[in-house]
Order: sequence, then structure tokens, then C-alpha cells
Amino acid sequence: MNFFQCIGGERLIAAHRGARSTRPENTMSAFERALGRSDFLEVDVQCSQDSLPVIVHDATLQRTTNVAELPAFARRAPWRVHDFTFEELLQLDFGSWFLQADPFHTLRDGRVGAAELAPLLPQSLPTLEQLLQFVRKHGYPVNIEIKDLTEAPHHERVVERVLDVIHSVGCAPLVLISSMQHEYLQQVAARAPDVSTAALEEHRHPAQLIDYLQRLGVCAYNPADAITDAALVARLNQAGFSVNVFTVNDPERKAELFTMGVRSIFTDFL
Repeated sequence: MNFFQCIGGERLIAAHRGARSTRPENTMSAFERALGRSDFLEVDVQCSQDSLPVIVHDATLQRTTNVAELPAFARRAPWRVHDFTFEELLQLDFGSWFLQADPFHTLRDGRVGAAELAPLLPQSLPTLEQLLQFVRKHGYPVNIEIKDLTEAPHHERVVERVLDVIHSVGCAPLVLISSMQHEYLQQVAARAPDVSTAALEEHRHPAQLIDYLQRLGVCAYNPADAITDAALVARLNQAGFSVNVFTVNDPERKAELFTMGVRSIFTDFL
């Protein structure tokens, strides 16, 4: 059975980078906040310099950490994730930026208070293993997006490293792997047919989409909202693919997509 057959249900809500409108994204605090408020989790994975799979979205550390403020790292701009060992990454605060940035204006609008967040800070960088132990403990399914590391040192090994962690924790049925780099999905299919995959697309659909997805061996297609319409969803559903759309924060659009037959939506607001 694939990921969606295992978790069941329709009109599913996926917590995009955790509950990132009220907690610092891709941190354990965001994942804990999302638990019970969503049907499954979405996270981003890349590798540290020493090949450890870690949960972080951006290729660089400046937006979501205090790296620019630390004298020890001042000369290492642009602060790429893959240039830092895990021990170095553990020296960074991945949470306190949220108080100043207020990226979704939830502090300004009173949806979350600084006093509520303060006891949770600072937040450290989660490893993939740490996240998957949380997933297994709570039976909380997760969509792991492997970032495109084509220009990074770990491009050749990232899939192997991610699969090693999934199997060591023993939670393959709870995992869906997606990526913009579809080569990774082919590697997953060849190495670990017990792990489900989804093709991720932001700007345009591949030619001969249904045939293409069948060749990839994916169970799902995760398109951006801007390139999703009813005809596309109907065609994919008829061919047996689950359609999961990112990133949808407008309630009316969410309802419209579910009416089309979309299986799940990724959202920042839970």
C-alpha cells in the first residue's frame, strides 16, 4: 500500500513546514504545534557538511538563524547549510528570528503572543532522525521534501542517507518523499519500493504528464496552486494519482480545490 492508502481519508490538511504561521518553521516546536491540527506534516531535508540529513528549507542559514550575529561565523557568508558541520549548526538559534520577522503577522494580529513563544526559544536544528522518531511515536504521517542538491556536495548520496534514516527508525509506511529533483524519486523507487514518492512541480507540468508520472513510479503529484485546475485534477485522479496542492492559505481556494477532487492541501495556517 502507498502512503495515502495507509493514512486514508480525503480532504487532508498538511502542515507546511509545521505550524509555521505561529511557530518558527521546520522546528520541533512547529511540529508539536501541528500535531492534532493537521492530517500530516511537510518538512524539508538537506545535508550538513558531514552528511547528516537535517530539517531546513533554505540553502543558506541567514533568514532563519542568528548565524550573521555570531563572530565565529562572520566570515563564512553566504552561510550555506552544506558548509557547516552538524556540531556547528547546533550552535545556531533556529527560532528567535520569528519574534522579529513575524512572517505571517500572527504576532501583530494577536493570533500568538510573544509571551507564549518565549519559553520555547531558542530552537535548535532538528535532524531527520529526531523528526522521524517524533513521527513514529505519534503515528503522524510526514511528507519529506528532499531539496534539490544538484549544486551541493551531497547530491549523489542524499537519497541513500535519507532512506537509511527512514529504515533505521522503522517508519516507512508513514513517509512520502517528494522532490523538485525527480532523479531522487527514481532512486527511491529503485532502492526502497516500500517508500512512497510524489513528484513536485512549481512552474510547469512535464510533457505527457500521466505517462511521465507512471514512469517515475510515484503515487502522487504535488503541484503549485498556480498551475492547478479542475481538468488537471480530474485527469490525474482518473489515472490513480493523489493530487496534493501547495501552498494554500485562502479558505475559499481550499474549498474550491477540494471540490475539484484534490486529496490534500499544504497550508501555513492550521
